[in-house]
Amino acid sequence: MSFRLKTILGVALIELFSLTLLLVALIGFMHDSHETQMQRYSLATINNFAAMTQDSLLAMDLARLQSFAEEITSNSSIVYARIRGFDGLELARSGPEQLLNRPFEADQSLDVVDDGVLDISASVEVVGQHYGSVELGIAVDEIQAIFGQTLFWGLSIASGEMILVALFSLALGTYLTRQLATLKTGAENLASGQLGYQVPVRGRDEIAATAKAFNLMSQSLHTRTEQLSAIFALSPDGFLSLDREGRVRMANPSVCNMLGIDASVLLRNEREELEGLLRNLSSPDAPFSCVADVVRLTAGDDGADLAKRYIFETADVPRRTFQVTARRGDIPEVALLLQFRDISHEREVERMKSEFLSTAAHELRTPMASVFGFSEILLNKDLGEREQREFLGIIHKQSALLVRIVNELLDLARIEARAGKDFNMTRLSINELIESTLKGFDSELQQRLDIQLSHGGQQIQGDRDKLQQALTNLVSNAGKYSSAEQRVCIRSVMRNDRGQDWLGLEVVDQGIGMSEKEVERCFERFWRADDSGLVPGTGLGMSVVKEIAELHRGRIELRSQPGLGTCVTLWLPVQD
Repeated sequence: MSFRLKTILGVALIELFSLTLLLVALIGFMHDSHETQMQRYSLATINNFAAMTQDSLLAMDLARLQSFAEEITSNSSIVYARIRGFDGLELARSGPEQLLNRPFEADQSLDVVDDGVLDISASVEVVGQHYGSVELGIAVDEIQAIFGQTLFWGLSIASGEMILVALFSLALGTYLTRQLATLKTGAENLASGQLGYQVPVRGRDEIAATAKAFNLMSQSLHTRTEQLSAIFALSPDGFLSLDREGRVRMANPSVCNMLGIDASVLLRNEREELEGLLRNLSSPDAPFSCVADVVRLTAGDDGADLAKRYIFETADVPRRTFQVTARRGDIPEVALLLQFRDISHEREVERMKSEFLSTAAHELRTPMASVFGFSEILLNKDLGEREQREFLGIIHKQSALLVRIVNELLDLARIEARAGKDFNMTRLSINELIESTLKGFDSELQQRLDIQLSHGGQQIQGDRDKLQQALTNLVSNAGKYSSAEQRVCIRSVMRNDRGQDWLGLEVVDQGIGMSEKEVERCFERFWRADDSGLVPGTGLGMSVVKEIAELHRGRIELRSQPGLGTCVTLWLPVQD
């Protein structure tokens, strides 16, 4: 049996018993004046109804209040009933809509009744405290026929009814208190952070259904919190949340790693302390000012441009660049959320792109200027055949340099873009690879080569053309940066690293060599060891070699000393 049905049946039985006694008593007492008895009856009825609804108003039991209203209007003498809360809002009603929807105005006496219904109201108070009011409409003709001189019996019956209602309310209140106590305990545990806490479920009524709904809500909160915690923990972006008082309430692992500050230091810091920590971390070139600037710039205050970004850099080496974004919250515990994103790589890519475009433009402009200048001389001046051939030779040489630069740029871009997807990977022997590579060199360079392949029979997996290109660049550089009398050695070496056999192809020259700083820059695009312009080249060859080696799961090692020469080793994994 549901809780609502228990309440309706209990109140209905009490009402039926009380009204039956009331009707029997009223029949014998009809000798008082009509006006006096009507006033007494209306007063007793409204007070009785107010007393009946008192406990339900205190408990805000809307179902029970509605059942009271319906039960009392089941009496033919009462046309309508309405129950209001302490703020005047309607909580329950029963009766014809045309009577309930009209403005209520209490009738002071039967003389002023013009619609056949006596409108009365009463306030529900406990120890002088107002908790609501009840309104009734009594059919005057029926009440005049029923009520007479009923003051004594009416009061007695009303008292008995109040006692019965009080006893029933006591029993019902005890039942409700016991059930609601478990819900209160569950709510307290939930508020203290014990997400997923389950309350015991007893019975099959609405209270039991509420307990089940509470358990579902608690489990849902626990699941959702775990999901959000996992997202915050695994997110590469850092997050800090501040409450309305400016205290740090949450810091995910990423922001601690970014800033190098332990979570215990960040948590419970005041806003000013957090700003101080960030200022100490930031560099003078791009310092962190304050949280208010982040909010104003990124959260749209004062008509700010939402496309703008708040950026600061750390003072540590290597420097890291962070983008900070703010978002306001709707609850006091999360009044402001700060998002930290590491954009160091993005800024570095932008810098490298700008530097590359500037360098490429410079490298292309030099031969283009020569081609343009000498071709203009040929067009505008009458030159001898010897001078013409000399100028045409210069134009041809500079055009060839332009073609090499463009081809190597396109080759490098194609290798990076396709990431080895267009490589034709086959099994190659070292002897076969070196032999096919040497065919591309002129006889002068071939006479200077010293081949020492002690592991020539080893097999590797690779793209023949790309590996030939890499070896060609290495041998050509060795030949260009050493004199015609110096030998260039090509030899093979082996080593084992963590169970993997590696084959190294070493290209050793005795040329001008490089310093440590030059070695660090060797793989930069357009960088050349000789800046005099006497040694031909584009400065892209070693970049191409590095990309080819890495796409073959290999690597490049470079050792060099000024004046003593350079040794470049191309390491490739050996196939079983």
